[in-house]
Order: sequence, then C-alpha cells, then structure tokens
Amino acid sequence: MGVTKKQLIQVLFINIVCLFILIYACISYNHRQAIVNTEKPIENFSVLDINCNSRMGSNLLVEFNAKKYYVGITYPQCKSFTLDKVKIYYDKENDKLFERDELAIRIVVFYFILYLCSFIWLITVIKKKYIN
Repeated sequence: MGVTKKQLIQVLFINIVCLFILIYACISYNHRQAIVNTEKPIENFSVLDINCNSRMGSNLLVEFNAKKYYVGITYPQCKSFTLDKVKIYYDKENDKLFERDELAIRIVVFYFILYLCSFIWLITVIKKKYIN
C-alpha cells in the first residue's frame, strides 16, 4: 500500500511545525540564559498567589512595577515555597517575568527528540512514496 500525496504533505507539515517549535524553544532558552547570565534577579516584587499543580504546571501570581504577571515554577519549588529559593528575572524585551529554572534544557532536548522523530517519519514516508 503506497503513500498518497496528501499523506506526504501532512507529514511534511507536521515536520515543519516541529522544526519551528524546536527553533522557538532554542531561541527562548538562549534569550533567557543570556538574561540570567547578565542580570540580577528582581527583588522588588510581591507574590499575590501560589498555584501548585503537578499536572498542569505550577505558577505564581506576582506583582512587579504595578503590573501582575504569572510566573511558572517547578512543582517542587511550589510545594516548599520560599522566596529565597525562587529567582525571578525580568525580560525587558518581552515584558515578561520568568523563573530561572522554568525553561530547562531538558525541554529543548524534548523538542529536539520530537523533531527528530518527525524527521525520521518524513524520511520513511518519502521512501515509501518514491522507492516502493
């Protein structure tokens, strides 16, 4: 049973989407790492609410410069929350707050593996379409 042109286009589309997600994750990770390496964590903020959720992700509602921001934190940080352990940085370019460990390299690796799998799938579909 051969592969149709429509199936090939769908797999190609999935591959392109996975590639863009990987590129976005890499750019975000590098941008945040640059901020962490060059700036100091903010100190003049107040925590308004703590939302601990192991499945959906934990976050803090933080007030900084008279604006409210949601900041993602890890579940262990949330369960044993102390202000000393949470380092929050301000991204002036995007007007966002983020926690130092919110976007870990393992997330970038996950997206790389996802893209790699979609690429292998694309190669397999191309072989079935044009070699068989």
